Amino acid sequence: MPLKIKDFLELENQKFSSYKEKYLQSIASFLIVLVLTIPFYTISVYATINKASVKGSDDIGGFAKLTDFLNFNVQASISNDVITNNQVVLGSEIKFDKCIPSIDNGSECTLRIPGNGTESFEVKSVPFTINLFKDDNTLDDSKTGSLTIDNKAPQVKLTASESKFSSQQDVVVNYDVTDNRSKNK
Repeated sequence: MPLKIKDFLELENQKFSSYKEKYLQSIASFLIVLVLTIPFYTISVYATINKASVKGSDDIGGFAKLTDFLNFNVQASISNDVITNNQVVLGSEIKFDKCIPSIDNGSECTLRIPGNGTESFEVKSVPFTINLFKDDNTLDDSKTGSLTIDNKAPQVKLTASESKFSSQQDVVVNYDVTDNRSKNK
């Protein structure tokens, strides 16, 4: 039985549709794989300062006393690299004291100013920048922050509602804490 032209075209159209569908499925699969791998690639080439902080002896972030020491702490990571203290710099030239690997494939770097003892500081807020450099000394990331030198202690007021106390009574104690920051120059 001879094939008619109409039947032949219909058969060819079915074959073409089948090839077209397989081709589109292949492209869709490739695009899905590509999209799913982007986050992994981004993580593998990412370098960053995750956290940068400074504290004085009272261990309050961003604050120090008039005569105090400063502890800078930086959590940073560069993919496929172990960060050394020479790669983490305060400002343009003060290198950190040490860097140790942390559990999250990054490093924790510390700097103490002064190296031991205390130093007198001027009462003011001071901005700072911490820079992270690659092994070839090119800048990779920076993080800014602020340190306030504070010379005023907080004030605490305690008041009790009863003038005499006995073991049978509830005692109510009220307190009020205020911390008036130093006037910055």
